[in-house]
Amino acid sequence: LGVLPLCAPPFLAASSVKAALGPLGGASALNSVFGLVFIESMHYFPLLLFSVLLALRGHGAEIETAVLAVGIRRFRFLVRILLPHTLPGLALGATIVFIKVLDDIATPLTLGLHNLLVPQLYLRVTSTGVDDSISSVLALMLIVISVSAWWLGAQGFRRQSWLLRWNPPPETIRRHMTRQEKWQVKACVAIIATVVAIPLGSLFLLSVSGIWSFTALPESLTVRHYIDLLQTQQEVFSNTLLY
Repeated sequence: LGVLPLCAPPFLAASSVKAALGPLGGASALNSVFGLVFIESMHYFPLLLFSVLLALRGHGAEIETAVLAVGIRRFRFLVRILLPHTLPGLALGATIVFIKVLDDIATPLTLGLHNLLVPQLYLRVTSTGVDDSISSVLALMLIVISVSAWWLGAQGFRRQSWLLRWNPPPETIRRHMTRQEKWQVKACVAIIATVVAIPLGSLFLLSVSGIWSFTALPESLTVRHYIDLLQTQQEVFSNTLLY
């Protein structure tokens, strides 16, 4: 579930969510910086997930066993030991996400946002050419911001040697969960699945919609779009796979 958002470009999620929320009157809410943050957060969530999982590779089972054996509650163990242990991974993941979001151009343009560095750089280059001095200044500013962000983020994980140590994962602790804990886990998975399903579900509805005007769901469904695409765009598929 966490990997799925990374399998589609973020601007596609932005356009599909806008189209799905249009009949409900919520498309205008995405045409803002908050909408951009929402779309980019869904798309780059896997990078943070992988960073945290990598950070937890250094968390041995014996640590948790010893802490729980002396009577420390699990919530206190989570706050005082486990979460600080993942901070270097969060620093690495947040740095990568920041740099990737900084050079994303398609998503802000899809949401109609032009008052950002990359859209302004793109618009100036396409309108005045690469010889524009302002474009060069904007490009250098982007590079400086990216390098500075990477340097600041590196301070959070450079001294954690275990973060980049590719050892076999430690032995996992198997315990019997209570009914309440099982429902808590199911609720977390359901929340993740709901967030992931928003852009993917919108894309699917758009792909099979026939007539869709002012209703929450399409008025008619069809597979004609799939058939037309496979019949007329075979070269596009072959070139993409070759590339």
